[in-house]
Parts: sequence; structure tokens; C-alpha cells
Amino acid sequence: MATVKSTLWRRCRVTIRWCRIAVLLAIFLLLAALAYLNRVGLPDFIKAPLLAELRARGLDLSFSRLRLSAYRGLFAENIRFGATGQADGPQFFAKEADVRVNRSALLRLEVVPTALIFRQGDLVLPLMETNQPLQQLRLEAINTELRFLPNDQWELDNFQADSFGVKIKLSGTLTNASLARSWKSGSPTNAAPPLRALRQFVSTMEKIRFAGTPEIRIRAQADGRDPRSLR
Repeated sequence: MATVKSTLWRRCRVTIRWCRIAVLLAIFLLLAALAYLNRVGLPDFIKAPLLAELRARGLDLSFSRLRLSAYRGLFAENIRFGATGQADGPQFFAKEADVRVNRSALLRLEVVPTALIFRQGDLVLPLMETNQPLQQLRLEAINTELRFLPNDQWELDNFQADSFGVKIKLSGTLTNASLARSWKSGSPTNAAPPLRALRQFVSTMEKIRFAGTPEIRIRAQADGRDPRSLR
């Protein structure tokens, strides 16, 4: 009887030891995978659905690498929006952007973005009007959060940028956001009061030199169906 108990106990000890080794090995593999995905980036079969979801929401962008961090979650590097060499379209670049995703959808192996948090961005917005010289509105050092809400709506929060020696803080809402990508800066419909107001703003700011650093706070609303709805 004692021999049977001794054998059973020895087997239990061996089983516990192997279970412990298996758990430690799983933890090691998990940490190694996280380190690899953080340094090298996630594979294309994860990046492609994310880009497709963003395009479906009206945001056609690209990035060099999508990485995974234990602290930040998903984040993209070298984000670019706008076609290269397209003079009449906006050009946006950001060094990094945290990617917030729907956790419930992630459990179903679906990558559904809910927000992008941009850091260290720059925007060049051409202001084209018929029979007028080309002007550009440049915004630098952009940090902001863009949230994707239900019913094809975007919400811009905590937007901060520098332009003409002025600190610009902006918040805004865009409805029917997926339709906004059809806007063309040089089209007659864009030669509307909002565009002319921006051109006048640029012309005025180019003539002013500030002793300090003024701050402009803006609240904007627009409908993606019509650029003239910008208020």
C-alpha cells in the first residue's frame, strides 16, 4: 500500500512539474510574441482589414508599420493621408497614431477601429479658387483624437496645432463622413464662403507678427454631403 501511495505521489509530482514547465513556456512564448510584434510589427493579414475598415469610414490612409505594445495596444507609424503629387488635395502626415478598436469585435477576430489618436502630425491644405493664386494653410505639431461614431459620424477632440505662430485648438463634428472624400479643393462648389474665409484668414495671418503666442479656439461642424455646410 505504501508503495502504491509513493508511486502515485511521484507521478503527481512529475505531472505538476510538467504543468509548471508548460505554463512557464507559454508565458515565455507569449512575451516573445509580444516583443516580436512590437519590434517587427503585425502581419499584413491584420493590417489589411484595418485599412479596409478605415476606408469604409471615409479615411483613406496608409502607414509603414502597425505595432503592438503591452501598454499602448495597437499603434501605427508614419501615417500618411492624401495622394502623393496631388496638388489640389490635402496632405497629412503623422509620426504615430494609437489605434483604438472595438474589443467585442476583436473577440470575433474582427478589427473594427473606434478612434485614432494622432501625434506629431503636419497638414497642408491647398486653398484653390478660380482665377486666384494658390494659397496653403499649414498646420504643424498636430496632436488630436479622431473618434468614429455610429451613423457615419466623426468627432474630432483635443485638436492642437501650430500655425503662423499661433496655437490652434479645435473640436468638431462631421456627419456623413464617408462622403467627404469626394470633395475636391478646386471644384466650383468649394469656392464658397468657408473657402474664401480660410483664404482671407491665411492672407491676414501672413501679414501679422505676434510678440507672444496667441491661442485660437474653434468649434466646427460640417456635413460630408456638401463642403459648403462647413460652419
